[in-house]
Amino acid sequence: MNEDAAALVVAFLYEFKMVGDQFQDIALCAETVWTSDPDRFLSAVTANSVVRDRLMVLYAFNIEVSRSAWVTAEPMVAEM
Repeated sequence: MNEDAAALVVAFLYEFKMVGDQFQDIALCAETVWTSDPDRFLSAVTANSVVRDRLMVLYAFNIEVSRSAWVTAEPMVAEM
């Protein structure tokens, strides 16, 4: 990743942490998306703020659902 993208990520996450407790959930979703799928994170950062918040939540949910097959001990859940 180049320095411009890294600076954008830091600024984005810092913005959420400075706003207050209300946006901590979205910041946690953004961190999940950043660590798991940086390309989607960078594409979501370019959206306007209302859409960006919703995209972060949606992408974080997608990540959690997609990895459930690998982290569960229940075979039926893994097959879903």
